[in-house]
Amino acid sequence: MILFSSSILISSCKKEKTSAMAEEEIGTARFENNGSGLGNVSPEMVLRWNEAATYIVTNTPQPPPITPFWESRYYAMVNIAMYDALNNIIPKYKWYALNARDKDANPNAAVAQAAHDVIVNAFGTLNPPANFTPPLVQDYINNLLEESLNSIEDGEAKTKGILLGAAAAKAIIDKRINDGSENITYTLAEGTGPGEYRWTFPFNIPGLPIYGTVDAVGWQLVTPFSMTSGDQFRPGAPYGQSDPALAVRTQQYIDDYNEIKHLGCATCNDRTADQTLLAKFWAGSSPLGWNTIAQ
Repeated sequence: MILFSSSILISSCKKEKTSAMAEEEIGTARFENNGSGLGNVSPEMVLRWNEAATYIVTNTPQPPPITPFWESRYYAMVNIAMYDALNNIIPKYKWYALNARDKDANPNAAVAQAAHDVIVNAFGTLNPPANFTPPLVQDYINNLLEESLNSIEDGEAKTKGILLGAAAAKAIIDKRINDGSENITYTLAEGTGPGEYRWTFPFNIPGLPIYGTVDAVGWQLVTPFSMTSGDQFRPGAPYGQSDPALAVRTQQYIDDYNEIKHLGCATCNDRTADQTLLAKFWAGSSPLGWNTIAQ
């Protein structure tokens, strides 16, 4: 019914554990929704607004780029809002940020309003402080909401859907306000020894405001969406060595390094055409790519 950009939340959803009375109530709404007869919901509106979320990313002038960390967080919030909106009309799974059930709300109105409000909340803040959303892109999103709502018959169900969608958007926005994502990029000293970090382009260009900083080095402290903590599944030290100087001297590191040199150069003859296409595919925005796969 709904898409999450990273698929993390889809895989972690668990059926809601309820009392026998609540389970019976859910069962009725799940398959029949006797309030408005809306037992079957078309995915078209969800897909339309999932695509709208990507529209402001792909149509906002860059540089600076919208970092993949902020982009993935943004996609997750848009899709969670749509998920909560639908799940409060026809409950199938545990709610995420909003528990305000209304079986009589129109699902398409709820989806459109929920996604719209989260997207609008991202205008000017998706990659602060340099990024901004152009008026033409803002107009596109607002016009899409008008178009989406105009396709729905006026009445109490539509009104309830709009209110429910707005509540779902506000719930996920409020839930993520203090999630630690505001100050994730900061200066990090450049290493000098073997295996120690070196600044990379464009952070290594003297004179730029971002000179010497590392993008999203603080993302490890951002509150996860479904994991219990950022280090819940963190792997061990690279190449089994906590000392970088020792890690780069392992045979596995040397083999990996030589493989990259062997296959990664612009004119490498041993790289297959398929490997070249794979490299070009993953050179793009990873959150956008995974969102496309999810669609």
